[in-house]
Amino acid sequence: DSGDSSEQGDTDGGEGDEGDGDGLGLPPEDEDALDQCVEEAEDGRDAAQQAFQEADAEEAEKASEEARRAAEEAYDIVNPHENPEDNEKVQEAEQYADEAEEFAELAKELEEEIRELFEESGLDEEDYEEFKEGLLDELFGEDSEFGDELSEQEKRIQEKLERRLAKMKGR
Repeated sequence: DSGDSSEQGDTDGGEGDEGDGDGLGLPPEDEDALDQCVEEAEDGRDAAQQAFQEADAEEAEKASEEARRAAEEAYDIVNPHENPEDNEKVQEAEQYADEAEEFAELAKELEEEIRELFEESGLDEEDYEEFKEGLLDELFGEDSEFGDELSEQEKRIQEKLERRLAKMKGR
């Protein structure tokens, strides 16, 4: 009886190549690669958010491209095994990529807005960086209304680091 259940477990678990079981249906190496893609998409989103808060449209765009690349890779990993549209991790990576793209767009708008305000100020060009830093500090500094969002980002980063450390210890 106990031998039957272990055999049954083997056939249910299998290699996971068919993807028609109740589980994810991914081989372990693909599951690890998928987890990595989700982390990379999340990292891209966080980097794009950071670049937005620095009004650095170019960096935000690079980060959003990284997040999108990771989401597309997650899609490609899952696609041969199951419908990627139904996979939670693919959807999570897609969400991070979408958010990263939103931050990139916001960074571009913020950078343009700061440049316009600077030009209206009549200050000399060499004062631009100081002007920009002052505005960003007002917007995103600890006393700003965005301060709470920054601490949320710091919490997410801390949680991400803890997950990675736990994963490294588990290997």
